Amino acid sequence: MKDEVMAEINKILENDGTFTEMAYSVMAQADRYLDVTNMALLQISPDNEVAGAIIEYSSGDREMAALNSMPLEDFVIGSDKLKYLTRDSCSIREAEILEVLKIQTSVTMPIYVDGVCSMYFAVYDMHKCLDIDESKLQFIQDVGTVLQDIVRNKVTRNSLLSSYAVLKEILSCIDSGIMVCSRLDGTFFFENSTARRAEEVRRTIHECLEDYFAERGMLGGHAGRPQNIITDERIYKDNRPIEHYDAESGLWFEVKFSEMSWLDGSKVVVCTTTDITQKKKNQQKIEYQAHNDFLTGLYNRMKCENDLRAIIKNSQQEQQQGAVIFLDLDDFKHINDGLGHQYGDMLLQQIAAGLQGVPGLRGHCYRVGGDEFFVIIRPEQYPRLQKIVKNIMAMFNKPWYLLGTEYFCTVSMGVAIFPDNSQDVHEIIKMADMAMYDAKKSGKNRYSYYDGSKNRNTAQRLDIENNMRQAVASGIREFVVFY
Repeated sequence: MKDEVMAEINKILENDGTFTEMAYSVMAQADRYLDVTNMALLQISPDNEVAGAIIEYSSGDREMAALNSMPLEDFVIGSDKLKYLTRDSCSIREAEILEVLKIQTSVTMPIYVDGVCSMYFAVYDMHKCLDIDESKLQFIQDVGTVLQDIVRNKVTRNSLLSSYAVLKEILSCIDSGIMVCSRLDGTFFFENSTARRAEEVRRTIHECLEDYFAERGMLGGHAGRPQNIITDERIYKDNRPIEHYDAESGLWFEVKFSEMSWLDGSKVVVCTTTDITQKKKNQQKIEYQAHNDFLTGLYNRMKCENDLRAIIKNSQQEQQQGAVIFLDLDDFKHINDGLGHQYGDMLLQQIAAGLQGVPGLRGHCYRVGGDEFFVIIRPEQYPRLQKIVKNIMAMFNKPWYLLGTEYFCTVSMGVAIFPDNSQDVHEIIKMADMAMYDAKKSGKNRYSYYDGSKNRNTAQRLDIENNMRQAVASGIREFVVFY
């Protein structure tokens, strides 16, 4: 009988009722074994001076003892351990108190909350002096322990609810969207006001959570709420933020994932989403300025070298050919000197637009100097190289219109082939430059392909010129004069 009753009492701990409902149910079950007239839960006042019944149980229509607002010193319960009294086996003072309370038998047990005795579990009989053996005393102590667990759980839960309310208030003031999701079944525990109000934030979180679980081999991801997830402790370590673009709103978000324990101890994934659209725009602006020419909008020399390096490497792997074209305007100085730099800038802008308009060249034209342009012919466009070169020449054989007036400006071009002529970025650019120089020397307004044997003298001449400049700068000590 005792074990059966105790098993039913322990089940009450699993219920989610109010404290009063749970405590009363425990007492009702305990009475099946104890068979006493009354039980009560007594609470001590904060000043530790009086005590009173906050929950009372009586079987049938039995009367209650007068256990309200009694001075604590008059109670027979002022003990830090279980205490058993009957009116015919106690001190005179205790017998007087029992008589006032109309109690024949009393068993009291202290209940501690956070290490402080704040309640007593009282078992008493108002009709007879009971002979309570050790087994029943142990049972009463076990029941008191269950009641103590209920009190502790409720205090903890109230504390958690208070903490949750504070946390909710704090997180609702944050601009970032925050959602908390169970690691076990994907159930959402919490979302702050930003995540609730902004549809693009909610959409981003759901999409990223689904990808997050899917990438880690967690099965059953659906609409951001994965089911039957298989977890692995290692996958949550060293998670880095990701960037997500929401096409519907045109906004960029930085999404971070963190694995932690929630307020109730559950293992959760916290997803934080921050709008970084302005940051991305600033980055794009800086990147544009770093890789683009401010006047023409074409890519600059640094971008040219980076792109050419990647294209040459890929052409080697695929065993394909490509080409580079170095363009230098003929007598551009005359435009600047005769008309002014404003007209010169307008001409450069028109030339840049014209190069971009040649089929196959868009996105692969670069301004690498004042009046120097560079074009990369990708392997897929290489069979059209000759046609592209002729299209460029044809573009310069027509007049340019500057503020309604026709002006002519021709171009000299040098062409080098990779990886045939060279596989090195700087070397292939130099070869195209040499070929362009050869075109200028041959009369301008034409193009020339790099020829190693033909351009050897040109390279030698450039080396001699460079060495002479260095010799002059060092005091002409390397020169010897013959008469």
